[in-house]
Amino acid sequence: VEFYNRVDSVNQLWGEERISGWKTDPGRIILLYGQPNEVEDNSLNPIKPYLRWTYFFADRTLTFTFQALEGRKKYQLIQEEEIPVP
Repeated sequence: VEFYNRVDSVNQLWGEERISGWKTDPGRIILLYGQPNEVEDNSLNPIKPYLRWTYFFADRTLTFTFQALEGRKKYQLIQEEEIPVP
């Protein structure tokens, strides 16, 4: 049930005219990990617009950075980082 709720949510939030939201980079990450624990939204920066999501787990921290494209209409995953928790 949780998975299908996420599919519905990402289709509404991240869907485009010809692409379902779950097929986008942000949609795929939300399907896998849920909503991020932290969001850094720098998508209005005219030089390097990006969106960064961080997930905290007991054994690791995951960070996903998306480049904002076409005036924040699309986001492309440009970096994934996994940091083990000591």
